[in-house]
This record gives sequence, structure tokens and C-alpha cells, in this order.
Amino acid sequence: MLREIEPSLRDWHDRAVITGRKCADGEVTMMFSRHLLKAVEDMFGVPVGPHYDLYHHLNRFLVLLLQLRRQMLAGTLPLL
Repeated sequence: MLREIEPSLRDWHDRAVITGRKCADGEVTMMFSRHLLKAVEDMFGVPVGPHYDLYHHLNRFLVLLLQLRRQMLAGTLPLL
């Protein structure tokens, strides 16, 4: 969905429906990705490594979630 919103925002900006700075290609998905990865870090108390664009690396994110689930079930995830 984010990948569809981004071109719409740029189109609306071009048609003066919205004002302000025009977002760059990939900017919206990267902003969302940073916030989501930060939330995972805060929620589980573990670093997730360098932040990446989930749109382009969805498999990597799903593997991360599976690893966190495995750690939770094994009781090896730090408690917050």
C-alpha cells in the first residue's frame, strides 16, 4: 500500500492539491520502515541491525520476526 501512496503524493503535489516539499522516490516506504523497525527494537529490546526499506527487503523482515518468535518461545528474549 505504501508503494502506491508515494506516487499519489507526488502526483497531488504536481497538481497543487497538496503543498510543501515533494517526497523523493522511496522516501515514504523508507520512513515507514524506519519507524516500524524502531518500534520492533523498542518492543522487544533487541537491535535489528541497520534499518532497511521493508518494501525491497520484506523477506529479511519476515525472517527477523520469525527469529524473534523463536527466541520468545525459547525464553531467550530479554524481558523489558
